[in-house]
Amino acid sequence: MEAESKEIQELIEIDEKAQLPKPIKPRDYKRYRNNDLKNIFGMCNNTINKYRVTGIFPYTKLGDITLYKVQAVNKILKDNKVEDYGKD
Repeated sequence: MEAESKEIQELIEIDEKAQLPKPIKPRDYKRYRNNDLKNIFGMCNNTINKYRVTGIFPYTKLGDITLYKVQAVNKILKDNKVEDYGKD
């Protein structure tokens, strides 16, 4: 029983000492991918595709990967923000 307790304590100490990488914040990106737009802004595939095809979101294509400049997307979303949404 004492051996199990000691082993558990050692595992806890190892866990506490572990240095996990910090999650990447949206502002750390230079370019967004489709999944970033979905995860950060809650956009669906159809909306992202529509914004890309209609020219709302400028993009770069590298093979199968579509990239969007963070500054461009953030500016577009900021410029089109509706402040009084839901107010009468």
